[in-house]
Amino acid sequence: DDDEIDIVDGDGDCDEDEDLEFVDSGDGQSPEDNKFDEIVGALEEVIIGAEFESQQTTFCQSNCTHFDADGENKLIYTDIFSQYTTMLEASIVSKLSEMVPGFDMGEFGAMLNERKAELEGDVFDMLFTLSDFEAFKELMVSYKKETTGLDAAELRLSGEHMHLFTEEQEDGEERPDLNMSISITSSFS
Repeated sequence: DDDEIDIVDGDGDCDEDEDLEFVDSGDGQSPEDNKFDEIVGALEEVIIGAEFESQQTTFCQSNCTHFDADGENKLIYTDIFSQYTTMLEASIVSKLSEMVPGFDMGEFGAMLNERKAELEGDVFDMLFTLSDFEAFKELMVSYKKETTGLDAAELRLSGEHMHLFTEEQEDGEERPDLNMSISITSSFS
């Protein structure tokens, strides 16, 4: 083929600085593999898109205040997690239906299950976090940390009674009710 360049031996008319674009035409793959690759490519575009990121960020920022880094899982966490997964799944399905002709989420789910062992990359990590509550909780705690500027740790004010020696007091009046020993510590210490 006249359009092919031998990049291994350096033959051809391309500079060292020129970017080469490789396109997999799908030759040698089954139609199902080609369709899977098309869906994954579209899914990557959806997930890195500004609209999806904005939707996720807005949701996390408006709900992160309910989350704490402690080990306790409050009942409200599951409600928020359910809202989160429903919202993002609906968004993903809607966009994929627009981008991939004949897209069927059930069919795509079956394709994912068949290829579980070979799924790697950010796009699949994102898909798996939609069903992973602990990953979701970590995401919300990190948004809380970012939003509040705190280390997601609650601050605790504690103090102890300080003994006031009256015999050393030379002027003024005795005030044993003042506690001059105040310290601020993290609750995760």
